[in-house]
Amino acid sequence: MIVFWWLNSLFGCRNPCVGLECVEQTTFNSLLVFIQAQTTIATRYQDGASLTINGAVALGTEWSLLDDTSPSQIQIASNNGLVYEVPWQIGTVSLEDSIWTFPTSPQTVLKSERWYVNAYPFHNTDTIESAGRIGLTNTETDVTIHIEGTKRLQHWPAMLFSCGDLDADGISDWLATDLDDSNTGTIWLGLSTIWTSFTEDVTYDSLPSLTGALESEAFGHSVLCDVDWTEDGQIDLLIGSPFANVNGVTAAGRIQLFENTNGSFNSISSITGTREHQWIGYRLAAGDIENDGRLEVVSTGFEESNSIVQMWTWNNSWRERYTIRSSESNTFFGYDIALEDINDDGKEDLLIGEPYYNSDKALEVGRLTIFKGTNNLLEWNNQFDTIEGTETYAHLGYQIHIRDFNQDGIQDLALPVLELD
Repeated sequence: MIVFWWLNSLFGCRNPCVGLECVEQTTFNSLLVFIQAQTTIATRYQDGASLTINGAVALGTEWSLLDDTSPSQIQIASNNGLVYEVPWQIGTVSLEDSIWTFPTSPQTVLKSERWYVNAYPFHNTDTIESAGRIGLTNTETDVTIHIEGTKRLQHWPAMLFSCGDLDADGISDWLATDLDDSNTGTIWLGLSTIWTSFTEDVTYDSLPSLTGALESEAFGHSVLCDVDWTEDGQIDLLIGSPFANVNGVTAAGRIQLFENTNGSFNSISSITGTREHQWIGYRLAAGDIENDGRLEVVSTGFEESNSIVQMWTWNNSWRERYTIRSSESNTFFGYDIALEDINDDGKEDLLIGEPYYNSDKALEVGRLTIFKGTNNLLEWNNQFDTIEGTETYAHLGYQIHIRDFNQDGIQDLALPVLELD
């Protein structure tokens, strides 16, 4: 099938993977911050960013944008073991002063109130090669607890996800994905009611977990863990398994909704793909596009010449609503997606990254397309905004970060510019 040839040629991907995109990442050149207003301009470009944060080759693309704590700073954690505090200002700034140094170099960093949550998937334990570990560091007490893998070359965790308060104790939680030998996939629940009680290093089986039911489904390749789908006051889980074989269809993919009942999670509903190698659940985002009280989920899927973005509405069951395709081919439309109200009109806007988009002037500049929240989805056929890269291989749209950087009550955009081999 053409889609597999296309993905393999782009990313050199031999096997499905969780949290890893089978791509050689080289340089995180800069981070572009676009300040949003009530009305956005139809087309904007890379050089029109309000703020450009210059990086260094040492940063690579393994970095994390932490929640900003004041209107005067942006925090970036890098895999060289440093957290950078970047002063907010219009123009160009560089990553210079570190405000925190980790004992070793993490691959991913999250922030949960007073805790840093760091992933070290290539860490060697005392007896096991590359088992991996998560480090939990309390910024007030300087106490660090490690949660370690138990198998050789496990590389745990494959990915960390930042969540809402899953166990209702006032502290945000996190999830960690893992793969077994069959690529089924397991999700470990970082519930703060559990990990804040640790007083010494433990192994990951000290945490509760959910495991996929199908071989090679990559359960946990994508996760949403900050939405209350069932409207019972508890945050539920939406989990993608893009390589699942369902109803006799190879790699059709599926998305499962797990209801949260006081910290216990049970699958109550699913969305399943219908075509071979559709890979439903590869990327996920959720929000209320029409501001009608009913939530939508959007997912990246795949067709022969390009990826697509599909949408369903939840109202005690799933209803398929809309499919969006790029006008181009082989651009990885939907490599990253987001649903967020960025123009402050009360409706969630759909943002779709397309990092391999070619402009008339340069190759792989990348593009972000913004479809504004609406009561009439047909408007999206010809009404949308774009932010385009201008440099060759800028790959704009590879990642989408949304924060209120200048603390004006309106969400802003941060888009990395990077080079990929």
